[in-house]
Amino acid sequence: MANSIPSLPNTFSGNVTLDGAEAPAGTTIKAYIDYQNDTEPDGSANITINGHYEIHVQGNSADHQKEITFIINDSTAVQTVEFSIYAPHPTVLDLSTTGTAAKISPEESSIFSDTTNPEDKQVTDTSSDTAKSLNGFSFILAIGMLASVFVITKFRRKGDLQ
Repeated sequence: MANSIPSLPNTFSGNVTLDGAEAPAGTTIKAYIDYQNDTEPDGSANITINGHYEIHVQGNSADHQKEITFIINDSTAVQTVEFSIYAPHPTVLDLSTTGTAAKISPEESSIFSDTTNPEDKQVTDTSSDTAKSLNGFSFILAIGMLASVFVITKFRRKGDLQ
């Protein structure tokens, strides 16, 4: 049962090229989690703006950290990424059917620098900033919950709260 818990989708967008040329509007992109073992797409999108795409990939807890393969029309993109059940922020990932393979981990909250050649992309790691903000949020949430318990307990003892 725990293996089928749905998660929020992972969202990817960026530039897309087919054999070095901008992919035209109408091009189909399909995303597969664990492509070798599952041939049903976990996300699909049609390009509406030449050379640009956005796709949402839906998986479940059993898919965590499994590789996502992107198929552009009938060609496999050289870029892959790991699926994350923690629904990372939308990830900018330029896809191409030519060039050097690149694997990106969404746990790193990767953002690519804005260069024109997909093979020259640089990865910037912002995970430490995200961890700090999540730790602060967790602390505030815990304090809020403790305060609520205190208020409920205090009023219940006085008989004001049934």
